[in-house]
Amino acid sequence: MQPMDVQDLYARALAAIDDRRWVEAKDLLVQVQHAESGYGDSERLLEMADRLAQAEDEIAERRAVVEQPAPPENDAPVDKVGGPAWVGLALFLVAIGIVATLFNLLLQSGG
Repeated sequence: MQPMDVQDLYARALAAIDDRRWVEAKDLLVQVQHAESGYGDSERLLEMADRLAQAEDEIAERRAVVEQPAPPENDAPVDKVGGPAWVGLALFLVAIGIVATLFNLLLQSGG
């Protein structure tokens, strides 16, 4: 590889680092190392880009875990108030029972 090619690869790697494109920077720095071991700060920069790429991957994995919706606490359908739907139905049936009892008492009292 020509010295100009190594310089170009190194410059592109630096640009990738500036833009936080760690994987691209790593690939370019590996090419620099293959062409001319120890060129500039390529070894140190390669290690840095590798660590930063790994850290970015780890952050992305953790973010994905945090952003997952929480599983439902149970399988019962939930009404608009936020409780299980059967609670609303039970309250409705109790209300009907009270109304029916009051109506029955009213009929029995003759009024």
